Amino acid sequence: MYLIYTRISRDMDGDRLGVQRQETACREYAAHNGLQVAGVLCDNDISAVSGKNRPAFRELLTRLREPGIDGVIVWHSDRLYRRGRDLEPIIDVVKETGAKILTVQAGPIDLNTATGILMAEQLAAFGHYEVNHMIERVKLSQSSRAVKGEWRTGTPPFGYRNAEKGNLRIVEDEAREVRRMARELLDGATVLSLSRGMNERGFTTSQGNQWRAGTVRRVLTTPTIAGLSHHHGEILGPALWDGILDEATWKACCAVLSDPKRRTNQGIERRYQGVGVYRCGLCGGLMRTTLKGGASKDRKGRSYQCRDCQRLTRNMPKTDELVDAVILGVLDMPENRLMAAGRDTTAGEDVAALLSERNALTARKNELGALYASGTIDAAVLASGSAQFKQDIDRLDKRITAARTVSPVADLLLSGEELRDRWAAMSADKRAQVIDALVTVTILPTGRGPRFDPSKIQIEWKTPPV
Repeated sequence: MYLIYTRISRDMDGDRLGVQRQETACREYAAHNGLQVAGVLCDNDISAVSGKNRPAFRELLTRLREPGIDGVIVWHSDRLYRRGRDLEPIIDVVKETGAKILTVQAGPIDLNTATGILMAEQLAAFGHYEVNHMIERVKLSQSSRAVKGEWRTGTPPFGYRNAEKGNLRIVEDEAREVRRMARELLDGATVLSLSRGMNERGFTTSQGNQWRAGTVRRVLTTPTIAGLSHHHGEILGPALWDGILDEATWKACCAVLSDPKRRTNQGIERRYQGVGVYRCGLCGGLMRTTLKGGASKDRKGRSYQCRDCQRLTRNMPKTDELVDAVILGVLDMPENRLMAAGRDTTAGEDVAALLSERNALTARKNELGALYASGTIDAAVLASGSAQFKQDIDRLDKRITAARTVSPVADLLLSGEELRDRWAAMSADKRAQVIDALVTVTILPTGRGPRFDPSKIQIEWKTPPV
């Protein structure tokens, strides 16, 4: 008896036709070879490269150990695995049970011999290369379209909708709200009051969510709203679409929102980092805090509770400590900070690119000093070159400082060796913004297990760490 496993990375229409075609091909393969099918396991709309949880894949590894299951049939090896880390547990199962891996497109995969394992690893490496090569092509294409002033991909900001390819059209009732927010901001209103006003008037964001202070900042500081095309934090010129704000008003908004004096408590911030961020594993709702009867009102006596179904609660201090440990443990690695910087959409800058450019300029400035020391260049050339490098570095430092001022994520990632001290010094509200940008925290039901089981706090990175 064989299991069929199907997977497709993106189901754009939600009709499951991709996995259905795979299943049909696998059933035809089984019938042609006289094999019986014990069941079908499917991961629809889940990438094998992203690192996301694949429930059917995990179930497959379990069921291959069941008596009477001889192996698995897949359409192609890349439906089953595309990374070496996913191949390893399959090899373990094959060694333990002798299960067979059969593919419609490439025949059997022999994982019982060193040669077979080597071939499987090469297929995984080639599949990973194909994905990375595709990403490079997409980035190049998007850069080219940005230079032409075209809209590329993604949901347009509030006030716009997609029009013909590469262009946007203004939604006038939303545009009026953008202009109102800009006018009130320049008159001294706080972003918190602006977000509350949007919610009170019944407007949702372009993603259909409630407005927050950070949402107002993103809308009023994106160059898109001024009819400007931009890429990786650099303004490339006029876009194909009209601006909702004129460029002078937009720049004034950016100047106000980048003022460090405004980055103080402007109204009531959340007091606990999981409120409105952590999710309920039963209904998907967001968490609030609650006090048990007779408990003190300090942090130790609080629990998180789903504010929708109210059926799931968890000790707040222990949950926060676990989330803190996981996030800081990953961000301790410099390469993971670059990964996290790529998730930050609130800074208005590609922070990782700014740091890379600054490091390159510093290295070139140091090389200039070495050339002077060796007598290759004279003092006049050294002075002129050093002045230019200093000017360029100062320009980048201003942009980096502005990014840290606007974005709690950038502020944390640029704290260097003081990462943990900076995290501890952050307000709960700012930590919540960082958590929401980088991970999805889901609190799962515990059943009859211990009252606090760390394995029941699911933390998924929105961009997989190294």
